[in-house]
Amino acid sequence: MQRKFILAAILGTCTTILAAQIGTSRPGPSSNRPTRYPQFAAWIPPGTYSAIILNSSGDERRWAVSLVSRDTSVPIVVPPRDNIIIPFKDGWTVEAKDEARLVSNLVPFDDSALYNKFGEQPKYVLSAWGITASGPVRFEYREVKD
Repeated sequence: MQRKFILAAILGTCTTILAAQIGTSRPGPSSNRPTRYPQFAAWIPPGTYSAIILNSSGDERRWAVSLVSRDTSVPIVVPPRDNIIIPFKDGWTVEAKDEARLVSNLVPFDDSALYNKFGEQPKYVLSAWGITASGPVRFEYREVKD
């Protein structure tokens, strides 16, 4: 009888330790969300920008992106069927060392005009570009690789 009690105590202790290590918690809304998403970036070339413009090829869904630099991350919501303009009153000077970019989870950057063709199943993409004193500047679109 004493042996069964000792085995039960050891088994209970092992179960408690294992549960603590694997993080047993009550399931909630975030427990089913993946921890890694495909990420896409629109890299902003060096220059002084008076504005950044974003839009999407979507008709109904808005999408959140982040404006990221070496020391800053700012969320931006891109509405459907509209351009969003982010003005910089005194200009925003981007240098190569700033590593400035727009980052999107799941939705790639591309020319949204290519995905608004009549009668086609739309592909949801985001477009972004900057405005400088010499005109529009195209951002470099790429998938983020780890």
